[in-house]
Amino acid sequence: MERLSKIIIILAVLAIAAFSCKKEKEKEVTLASIAVTTQPTNKTYWEGDEFDPAGMVVTATYSDNSKAPVTVTADMLTYNFATAGDKTVTITYMTKTAEVTGITVNAVTLVSITVTGEPTKKTYEFGEPFLPAGLIVTAKYSNDKTEDIPLTHPDLQFVYDFESAGNNKTITVKFTYRGVTKELKIEGNTGITVNDPAVSSILISPIQIDVKPCVGELAILSVREVTPADANLQWFNYTDNVMLGNEIKQFICGASRDIVYRLYAKYNDVTAYEEYTVKAIENPVLSVSISPINSPISNNTSINLNGTVWSNLGTPIYDWSMSMYDAYNFPFEENSIGLTSISGNYRVDVDVTQIKKVRFHLHVNTMGYNCPISAVSNEITIVAPPDVTPPTVANGTIAIDLITVPSPARVKVSWNAATDNVTTAAKLKYFLYAAPTETGLDNAIASKSYYRTTTGTTIVEILLTDLQQQFGGALSGYFTVVVEDEAGNTSKYSIQSYPPAQALVISNLHVENMKQTAVQIKYDLNQTANIYHAIYTGSAQNLTEVQVKAALGAVQNELEQNVSVGNGIIRSFSNLTPNTQYTMYLVAENTNGTSNVAHITFTTNASTTDTEPPTVADKTITVTNRTRNSIAIEWEKATDNVTPQNKLRYYVFAGISQSQLNGFVDTNTAINSGGTIDIDSFNRTGLTQNLIIWFTVVVEDEAGNRTRYTDGSATTLP
Repeated sequence: MERLSKIIIILAVLAIAAFSCKKEKEKEVTLASIAVTTQPTNKTYWEGDEFDPAGMVVTATYSDNSKAPVTVTADMLTYNFATAGDKTVTITYMTKTAEVTGITVNAVTLVSITVTGEPTKKTYEFGEPFLPAGLIVTAKYSNDKTEDIPLTHPDLQFVYDFESAGNNKTITVKFTYRGVTKELKIEGNTGITVNDPAVSSILISPIQIDVKPCVGELAILSVREVTPADANLQWFNYTDNVMLGNEIKQFICGASRDIVYRLYAKYNDVTAYEEYTVKAIENPVLSVSISPINSPISNNTSINLNGTVWSNLGTPIYDWSMSMYDAYNFPFEENSIGLTSISGNYRVDVDVTQIKKVRFHLHVNTMGYNCPISAVSNEITIVAPPDVTPPTVANGTIAIDLITVPSPARVKVSWNAATDNVTTAAKLKYFLYAAPTETGLDNAIASKSYYRTTTGTTIVEILLTDLQQQFGGALSGYFTVVVEDEAGNTSKYSIQSYPPAQALVISNLHVENMKQTAVQIKYDLNQTANIYHAIYTGSAQNLTEVQVKAALGAVQNELEQNVSVGNGIIRSFSNLTPNTQYTMYLVAENTNGTSNVAHITFTTNASTTDTEPPTVADKTITVTNRTRNSIAIEWEKATDNVTPQNKLRYYVFAGISQSQLNGFVDTNTAINSGGTIDIDSFNRTGLTQNLIIWFTVVVEDEAGNRTRYTDGSATTLP
């Protein structure tokens, strides 16, 4: 008997061991990693090429240490060969990745251009533009690829000379790609002809004196333009009947008699002329001077300029100008100051950071005689006036932002740059003050116990731990900034608390779901608040918060208290009239009295007798992907007898049991709250591993008719 008992015990132990072994074998084998075990044959490419995996071997390793080759497809590859440089190709297989490095992508450059074909138009009139139609311009690149360049390409240029007549004109073709220009000349027997211009008249611009001399000096006569440009020109002294040749003519200003000069132009059988009379001047007397000017003077100071002129050549014309110099007597441009009388006042206003000295010039000309003279004043030193004007702060608001990435956490304090009447922006000094109280802030400013200082910079970043120490161990306090110019004048920015007070805001208010007698709205709320809802008929505009809270004239109103912060808050309203315009107002109000108002206008759907639910040919829901914390599903889109397919709304439901799933469907508690229009897939995330999930989809038309898909279930990966 004892022997039998031992045999039974041994058999039981063997059975348990066999069962354990079987369970161990039943454990699921998962992908552990992938690796590139053999590099691809080609690792050198041109810009724009596609990666060639030929020769590459990718091997997968599984949780049981088994290995298997992976067939690489194009959708598994991620890379960017659009630009030149060292590149990496990433292979993604299931959830694992591997990389191919050491790949070089070379830049594509322009090597040459060729031109084939004949231009359609070969005969042109004088000055006509060249038309390249009929030519084919082909570019060859460093990757041995060629491309026909559109004739209208902005970097394709045709250079030619059609401003003179002739046969077999040369055309130069230029094309530029990435800063490299190649050109090719179409020359020789091109067959391109430019005809002689038809000339019926000659145009000569008025003769003028290029150099305006005083009496006894040489002057030069010229004309700006003669049309046609290749007309034959001859100068002629008409008074003395002397032909002077075709060169630009010189004469002596102030001769004892008037002399008439003519310029003759001849082209084919057409002749024209233009004439100019040089007036006689006898015994000219010219002199000009400037009274001494006191030096130094302060900038932005008015001074008196006095000149004296002696002339017997006619009525003088005056023009005052000023030349400027830096501290090293380097001259700047001489500019007219707008004074056109013999004397007058002028306010000196220069950039004293650069200009240290000035001189004034009086230029005098005599009407009709072209004989200018001038005088220059003594040197005047310019000094800067005392700066008593503080910097200007156009917007004194200080912005405060908390930055947590990358760590460590820090606070960024920024403000708008100030300006100053003397000191440049780069030299303005900013003092940042920080204290736990406003009184402490005032005391710090009075004693100039600033926290940080910068010059020309309007951003400061402070470690959160350092700020806490500055605030006496707390994480709240006050900031301000004082700006100071080089003269010591200061201006103060506004005081900003930390953390900054946040405004109460209703945002992203929109209609989520519209029906004949009901509407769903959706909005975001950034602070917990009481929400007043009021619906008005028509387009009610510009209502105040007081009017909305009183709900005067509203067809519906309600108060919802302590609405929590959130995005996508949904509220439903019913008992509305079909095909009617309404305006809904929302007023948010929190306990400290801060409030915000928002509104939206909508029109309910028109009445319909549609009672037929959407049609689904195949109600099966397919699981497309499972992970340890998510399940992805997809389904066939429905159709409807009235509602367009792209306006059908889909509700996705999920639960940990079929009974819970049915309860969610009955109460319309969908994962995508309010439903989503025109979708055929959904990814449920935030799950735990080895969890069974039941799911279904309900499709709804615009009349509210619904069709439910076939329920399904799936288990997340262990």
